[in-house]
Amino acid sequence: MKSFKRKLPAAFTLVELLAVIVIIMLLFGMVLGGLKLAGDKQKNEQTRVQLARIANGLEEYKMDKGLYPATPDGDGARNSNELFQKLYWDSNDDGNGADSDDNQKIYLSELDPKNMKLKWLDGSNPGNYKIVDAWGKEIYYRSGKDESGNSNNSTTNDDFDLWSSGKDGGTKLDPNNKENRDDVKAH
Repeated sequence: MKSFKRKLPAAFTLVELLAVIVIIMLLFGMVLGGLKLAGDKQKNEQTRVQLARIANGLEEYKMDKGLYPATPDGDGARNSNELFQKLYWDSNDDGNGADSDDNQKIYLSELDPKNMKLKWLDGSNPGNYKIVDAWGKEIYYRSGKDESGNSNNSTTNDDFDLWSSGKDGGTKLDPNNKENRDDVKAH
């Protein structure tokens, strides 16, 4: 009598399938990590460009007015609305905004609240607009001189300090503090 062996089709074992799934998951994780890193670099570069544009606006302001906008807050925090006021909204300090004052000089058109393609502003009206970086965090500005014309001892640069707190949103006055490692500085 002949015995017939049934030939089974070739198939993968469970172990082989699990190994393939693990490899695919590892590759997927590496791709996602690379995309996240690329996104962080892009935001970092966007913020550098933004700070450079603001610094150029500050230089134009100084050429017209003879000094940089003074800041009441020495640590640089909460001064971005002051920058908005001086570089876009009310550069001639007459109390009228750029939307109703033809004598207003606009130093930085990217701050136009009606045309916020770049998403540089956060807030609902000119009195509380904040200039924000690519992460949505308020930028910091500190002038080299206070409102009385006296030197501001907390500035790193003689003219002004302009920076973003970076991805982590944390910044300290001490330039050597570890929270400042990811800060993006204008100069």
